[in-house]
Amino acid sequence: MKGKRVLITGGAGLIGSQIASALVDEQPAEIVVIDNFVRGHRDNLAGVAPRVKLTIVDGDIRDR
Repeated sequence: MKGKRVLITGGAGLIGSQIASALVDEQPAEIVVIDNFVRGHRDNLAGVAPRVKLTIVDGDIRDR
């Protein structure tokens, strides 16, 4: 994963944020998280943000 951009759908939820945290060790160029924040929380990504370039998209994968 080193140097790659990774997209995680539902990334602010429990499972998605744990995946994001685990991916940090793989040194991606960027982690992009898309979440509609119905159940997810930005606080779940607090430990990831300082360690890698993190882009959070507030939306749904069904959005155009």
